[in-house]
Amino acid sequence: MAERQGRSWHLYLLLVVAVVLAVLAVAEIGPPTSSARTSTQTVTAEQGVVQSTVTGSGNIEAGTDLDVNFQTSGTLSSVDVQVGQHVEKGQLIATLDQSSAQLTLDQAQQNLAAAEDQLSSAESASSTTSGSSTGASTSSSSTSGSTGTTSSAQSIASAQAAVDSAQASVDNAQAALNATKLYAPVSGTIVSLAGLSPGDTVSAGSTGDAATTTSSGSSGTSTSSGSSAGSSSGTTGSVGGSGTSTSSSASSGSASSPFAEIVNTNTMTMTVAFSESDVDQLKVGQTATVTPDALTGVELGARVTAISPVGTTSSNVVSYDVTLTLDQNDSGVKPGMSASAAVVVDQAQGITVPNAAVSGTGSLATVTVLDNGKPTQQQVAVGLRGDSRTRIVSGLKAGEQVLITTTLPPLSSATTSTSAASSGTLGGTGTRPGGLGGAGAGGLGGAAAGGRAAGAAGGAG
Repeated sequence: MAERQGRSWHLYLLLVVAVVLAVLAVAEIGPPTSSARTSTQTVTAEQGVVQSTVTGSGNIEAGTDLDVNFQTSGTLSSVDVQVGQHVEKGQLIATLDQSSAQLTLDQAQQNLAAAEDQLSSAESASSTTSGSSTGASTSSSSTSGSTGTTSSAQSIASAQAAVDSAQASVDNAQAALNATKLYAPVSGTIVSLAGLSPGDTVSAGSTGDAATTTSSGSSGTSTSSGSSAGSSSGTTGSVGGSGTSTSSSASSGSASSPFAEIVNTNTMTMTVAFSESDVDQLKVGQTATVTPDALTGVELGARVTAISPVGTTSSNVVSYDVTLTLDQNDSGVKPGMSASAAVVVDQAQGITVPNAAVSGTGSLATVTVLDNGKPTQQQVAVGLRGDSRTRIVSGLKAGEQVLITTTLPPLSSATTSTSAASSGTLGGTGTRPGGLGGAGAGGLGGAAAGGRAAGAAGGAG
């Protein structure tokens, strides 16, 4: 009998321990996760514009950025501008020594005058021969007159060719003289000048966009060589003012360092690389918004002005450069600033609601409207789905109240664990008596005196 009572006591004790452990586990881990929580917001359907955009990023650049170079080599005579100065189109920038080019032009003009005199003499001789042959009556005189007329025509043709050649030489020499003066091809600000002084040798080079002139520096060499070759057909050989070898070495230097750089920031541009899926939606003339990264609250209107027909591949991704021209400016915007751009590829006007208010895809969808304060599902016809709003074609009127239901994340167990720990549950440091592993008196395995003898499994003892 005593043995049976002893077993009953042990079973009772084990049952109590199991119940206590279960209670403590629930307190520690928390109840089963509740269903997802939701939040409801009421919005009003209203008239507005829905826009669909594609976005990208790039750097803002000056609309005009030109490297300006002399088209011929020579000795620098004067520099008429300085860095930071604003220049107008056609304003003189610098001049080369003109003595050699002027002498060549003078000689060419003298040669032209001599050739014209020879042409006049040939024409006069032809007129005299024709008059004498008219008065002759014998057959031998007629034959002699015919021969003289042919000879006179040949002389005139030869003299005319000499005049034409001399005139070409004059034109070339005049062009060479003109090339000794460097004029601003556009209006803008001088942002850099070659570190040269009067008396220094200046190289021939090309004038063009600063972004491409440096990469195609050899164009200066080919241009100069072409000028020298052209001058060899004339009698004076003045165009270019230097030999081919001199031009080649000079041009290579000017390619990396232009004589002058002119920038005009009245117009800004931005080049954005769009993916092949986005570029199909882009067209020249579409409007855009440019937002500089460094300027808070600044948004500038822009438009698409060029789309590259050739794509570039990077990491197996094909993109196409699209040029945006800014229609607005801001004093804080500087060339080189990074910015993001959004190009409007489609837009529509009508009754609009936030995208989150529309359930379903395709042209038919549903919205939840408040009908006498009661939520009611209502089918609508959907038009353009924009970046943030959707156009409702039919099924909804402006002013109607629409509900947006947002699903919130469920309560995490971490929150329950934190609150439970503060009460002295499993592993906690609170002062609740009997907490498993706690510091209070009588806890199972606790550090305080009493242990099992004072209250097994956290019971009252």
